[in-house]
Amino acid sequence: KEHIYIFQTKNGCDKSIENLMGIKEAQRQLAEENSDISIIPTAAMTHHTDNCHFPLVNGYEIFADRLSPIILRDFYNIPNSLDLDAPMITNAYLTNNTQLTIETDATTNLQISTIAEDFELHSDNNATITNISVSVSNIIITSSADISDSNPKISYIAGLQGSPGGNFITNSNGLEIVCFDKYPVSTETLS
Repeated sequence: KEHIYIFQTKNGCDKSIENLMGIKEAQRQLAEENSDISIIPTAAMTHHTDNCHFPLVNGYEIFADRLSPIILRDFYNIPNSLDLDAPMITNAYLTNNTQLTIETDATTNLQISTIAEDFELHSDNNATITNISVSVSNIIITSSADISDSNPKISYIAGLQGSPGGNFITNSNGLEIVCFDKYPVSTETLS
């Protein structure tokens, strides 16, 4: 049996957040489209002083802490009661003209301590985010203006404003949601 584990790139090495988000989105899509690829977030891990790599403590040792129970489950069928897989976006749609819901595949309630600057709303009318909340495994985002006719997309750039150890949306095991870039928001529910 073969399986690939991707650690999603963290903000830091590439100074261009636009380029970095394209890489993060490609990593997310690989894991979404291939059952033999899993993705593990790194947004809450501490950066080394070079702002690119990780120290051993609170860095590479967390890589091992996150990966080993998944390998035990995937290769040795050893059960674990923890929520081992990082939540990923599965859908985004408007619930009304100024509110969108992001559905995730989280199997437990999401916990939020994030700030709006970690999300980016892309719309033709330049609406901004005014509120973020969670409801079970969904993230609810409110915009400053009607975005129903503005070709909306949503991005999650974890850790952009926050520091390691806080300001993330996580599952019950403390795994942050996988970053995504310019995910299309469906407006069909309003029709």
